[in-house]
Amino acid sequence: MKNHGFTLLECLIYLAIFSVFVTSTVVVLGDLRHELAQRHIDFDKLEDRRFLFQKIEYFLNTADTITVFDAHTLQMLHGSVATELVLQDNQFFLRYIDRPPEAINPAHMMVADVLFTATSSSYTHVSVRYRVDGRLVQHHWYGE
Repeated sequence: MKNHGFTLLECLIYLAIFSVFVTSTVVVLGDLRHELAQRHIDFDKLEDRRFLFQKIEYFLNTADTITVFDAHTLQMLHGSVATELVLQDNQFFLRYIDRPPEAINPAHMMVADVLFTATSSSYTHVSVRYRVDGRLVQHHWYGE
């Protein structure tokens, strides 16, 4: 007599192999999803740091004159418009005369170790230094 089909033992073996394959696939996909979420968070932090860097660079490079009031206040003159870069509560703000202060970094981005310095000789050199997410950032401005 000929038997057609699978025996119960063969079906259980195939089911066990398939279950191991599906389980390992689900675990790998879960790990990839977690890694992708972490990469997305890191990318957002990088974009926030880049935006802060570019905003400060723009205001420094377009300034006609820069005056350092203290280690946390920098005044930039763009034509006849005075703008101040101020550190308050670990956050950078741009202060204008005719409108309220504007935060230029997100509240979750802590800015630390801020130092504005100016030296004068035949030219003026202004240095802006701060730390964001453990990384030291420096800007330099040279003027007459």
